[in-house]
Amino acid sequence: MVQRRVLMVALDGLDVGLLKRAFASGRLPNLRAFADAGRELAVHSDGERLEGTVWPTFTTGTGPGTHGHHWFYQWVAEEARFVPASNAHFAVEPFWKKALLAGKRVVEFDLPYTLTVGHPNERSYNGWGLQDEMAEFAHPPGFRKEILRRHGRSKVHKDTLLVHTPEDRLKLARRLRVGARQRAAVLLDLVGARDWDLLMMGFGEYHLGGHHLSMPMELSPKVTNETAMYSILKPVDDAWPEIVAAAGDDCDIVLFALHGMQPKVSYNEAVYRMLQTMEGRPLPEPPKADLLRRARNLLPERLHQSIWLRVPADLRMARMMNAWLARMDLAHDRAFVFEGDCSVSLRLNIEGRERYGALPRDEGRAFLNEIFAEAKRYRTEDGKQAFVDLFVTADTFQGPRLERLPDATLIYNPDVLRTRTLTRDDGFEIQLYNPESRNGIHTGRGFAFYHFSGETQVHRTEVDNMDFAPTVLQRLGVTPGSALQGSPFLE
Repeated sequence: MVQRRVLMVALDGLDVGLLKRAFASGRLPNLRAFADAGRELAVHSDGERLEGTVWPTFTTGTGPGTHGHHWFYQWVAEEARFVPASNAHFAVEPFWKKALLAGKRVVEFDLPYTLTVGHPNERSYNGWGLQDEMAEFAHPPGFRKEILRRHGRSKVHKDTLLVHTPEDRLKLARRLRVGARQRAAVLLDLVGARDWDLLMMGFGEYHLGGHHLSMPMELSPKVTNETAMYSILKPVDDAWPEIVAAAGDDCDIVLFALHGMQPKVSYNEAVYRMLQTMEGRPLPEPPKADLLRRARNLLPERLHQSIWLRVPADLRMARMMNAWLARMDLAHDRAFVFEGDCSVSLRLNIEGRERYGALPRDEGRAFLNEIFAEAKRYRTEDGKQAFVDLFVTADTFQGPRLERLPDATLIYNPDVLRTRTLTRDDGFEIQLYNPESRNGIHTGRGFAFYHFSGETQVHRTEVDNMDFAPTVLQRLGVTPGSALQGSPFLE
């Protein structure tokens, strides 16, 4: 088996349609040349049903029922509480542990949901500039110090800060462009050292940009949401030839995204209210700001953001988890709504599984069908059906952590970009009160442009995101093993 080095660069969350429109307009010539010279693969994931499963599936090479991850904070049924995704209940083994044990040198940098293995052959820094609200993890500690000394702190902030106006989004785009240039310099620095066999880096700038710059709009007289995204890509295009040259002729290079983004504003708040009516309860009053939020609203936005980002990560996470838990009646609700963007996650409050179960297990499927039947009764302001499908996780996934996942997701109508009022067929209305922020949600469609060194054959042009793990290990000269659930797509 011929052994190769592998460089994997994730333009995280970048929509392939946007990228190809940039190519067609003559922008990003270096990335286009790389794409034209390599093999293009269509990547499929569960990004539009359970968005938080995408990166754990990639890093473990296993399906959601095996790794159990679906969000950056997770529900522990037996304890009736949310915990960060890094909690021991959800510990996983990344596929590159096999490479480390085989003597390979591995570098991971800002891969969402990824924790360090802690092996002597490993350097890992996750949290330098992740869009996800996760604490920093680094190994060894000196690696983090080296990055900060040479490159400073990332311009990518956690995606829990709201942007509302076109001016806000334009400022975000400018910051992300600076961040992409900064990260490209970090990547070139790491690649040029050549002291690695597998190097993986994620560009969270495109994920964050996709969430806030997907809806068609003018940000200024000269800038649209899409040209703003092109500008955020330009620093990578500028640096790309030097990065490729630094990687060397003995290195496979993969430029990829595990999912894309599409224009939409989430309206999962409506399902929470819908379930309240199904239980015969009055709709809750519009949310009132607590003391902390009222104090925040008195501050200038820039000062508020500065303070929020300086709050310890565990306190920020605790506030978000407690806010969601406060919406749940653990002893009486038959179903809970979990946070999400791409679809509405439903968790049944099943007796014997949940700490305060209120629904017999044998009634679970019938109740899911009842929820979907009720959801189909609601229309948007322009008469479109709000929800078009029910995805039941147990019908697709299996594995030891299946019951860590939501039981089902309600799928939004893809033709509805945003709504503020849902009306039932009998005239009953649900008003949405929470402010809009994100205007882009995940799709299940990603891409990869693969440049392989030496002679090899591509078995297919459509792959699952769990197929990267066995493929990369094979290229490193490491036997993938039977625990991985994907299939290699190279010889």
